[in-house]
Amino acid sequence: MVEMSHTTKENCDPLRQHTAKMDHVNRSSGSKRNRFSFEQLDTNASPPLTSKQMKLETLQVSNELLRDENAQLKRSTKHLEGVQLQLHSQIKSQQQRICHLEEDVARMYRYQKKELIRTQNQYTDQFQPLQVQVEKSSISTETFSIQQLASKSVALQQALTACTQTWIETQHKVETHSVMENLILAVERNCTMEHQHRLQEERDAIHQNLCETQKDCEDFLMQQAINWQEVSYLHETEKKALNEHIRKLNSQIDAMEMERSQAINELKSKLKATNETILFHQTQWTQSNERVKALTQSLNEMKATKPKMDLAQSHNALLEKEEQLKTASAAVGHLHLENESLKRKLEDTVTQKESLQTQLTLLSKQRVEIAHTDTSHLIPSNEIARLIAEKVELEKFVGRYVHMAESKIVSNDQK
Repeated sequence: MVEMSHTTKENCDPLRQHTAKMDHVNRSSGSKRNRFSFEQLDTNASPPLTSKQMKLETLQVSNELLRDENAQLKRSTKHLEGVQLQLHSQIKSQQQRICHLEEDVARMYRYQKKELIRTQNQYTDQFQPLQVQVEKSSISTETFSIQQLASKSVALQQALTACTQTWIETQHKVETHSVMENLILAVERNCTMEHQHRLQEERDAIHQNLCETQKDCEDFLMQQAINWQEVSYLHETEKKALNEHIRKLNSQIDAMEMERSQAINELKSKLKATNETILFHQTQWTQSNERVKALTQSLNEMKATKPKMDLAQSHNALLEKEEQLKTASAAVGHLHLENESLKRKLEDTVTQKESLQTQLTLLSKQRVEIAHTDTSHLIPSNEIARLIAEKVELEKFVGRYVHMAESKIVSNDQK
């Protein structure tokens, strides 16, 4: 009986250890599930981000957390399955041991019953010859003394009481043993049933926890799908806005190029016309200077050869020459004014060039930003090279014409 109770305690200890392990696993899984639910609430409560990279990073982190939790749940499920198989094997061994104990108790009961019947038969066999001997005794037996009869009756009574006492003791032992065996079996059966019921409750709790975790995962995946749709929609809208902005910038660049080409053509035509007028007036001025020189020379000759010539005619000729010189000086002043206007126009072209440079720098910055946001919408490098080459040509052209105009103005001032 002591050995059976000892084995029962030893069998109960692993179950207690298993329950402790299961409580720890449930607490850890519950805390992780709560943490997962809190993280889900945080992600749901936070406003949708506009950055695609942040969304992708949050999705990767949530997927890693889900993978870790899923792997841990799989490990706990495998551990629980192994413990369940171990407990099933222990329950089967306990049931087999209970069957063996029941068979042993039944065997002992049958053996004790047989022993009791055998002793009873033995005492009856011993009692019957004495009873037959007493019945067969004749009247001559009355000659026996009363003392002998009393001793015989006492011996018979003692034998009967001893037989009865032995039967009672054996019966009491058998009943006590059977009661103890039944009590031990009932206690072990109740212990195993309680452990089995506890394991079933733990399995139900784990199953419920797994169902809740699966539901939370499904809700989280649905939320992530919704967030991914929002991110894709935002990306598409940003892409459309960038395409529209790039189209507007390209149209502005084309318009600016057209305006610049028109301005360059106008400046070329105006500079050509001014050069022609300057050359024409220079030729007229040189011709007039040559005429004045010729007239002065002829006048000197006339004074030397004909001192008596009419001074009135020479005075009139000189007046005419002075008028011609005045007209030439007026033309030169007009040319100075045209040169001033050309300077102002050149300054305007320089300012326009600076504004074009600032616009080009802004365009380059915008293109760099567009390149950082989306590489598929980059402006080709050949366009940038073409714009830079045109800018350099425009600077060279404006500088050349500015130099020519300044040199012409300086030469006119010297004259």
